[in-house]
Amino acid sequence: MGNELHNQAERYGSSRVVVGMVDNDKRLSDIPKLRPFNEVVLRCDEPGSMFVVYRHQALPTHYLIVLHPACDAWIYGAAQAAGISPATHGLPAALPDFLIFTKKILAEERPEIVALLKALRRSPSPAYAQLLAFINERLQDANQPVWP
Repeated sequence: MGNELHNQAERYGSSRVVVGMVDNDKRLSDIPKLRPFNEVVLRCDEPGSMFVVYRHQALPTHYLIVLHPACDAWIYGAAQAAGISPATHGLPAALPDFLIFTKKILAEERPEIVALLKALRRSPSPAYAQLLAFINERLQDANQPVWP
């Protein structure tokens, strides 16, 4: 992620909104290309689907979203907060089994995961809605297409 954000910075500078997303990792601060993302601009403390959005110190249109817990558990937590059961979409209902399922190769392309993500997008999940609104506001300000 650090390399890609760096490439985007070199390619576009501040002329585009750039958003990267990573799992919360104890070694995150050890990645030199991620260190400039040091200004907290948004925080969500929703249990099971927490995140922090950092802005790049020199590129004010570049953001790094740090999810806690990791992405797959974050999706599970956001779904639970919205009252969505993964089992409704053919996925394991229990978190440990859900995590095993998401570790499969190309899990993000599985129809069950796609259906869950679509349901989450239409849901009242506070964390997901807050994150989506933040990103879309930045994209609109820059006259870039918003996320559906």
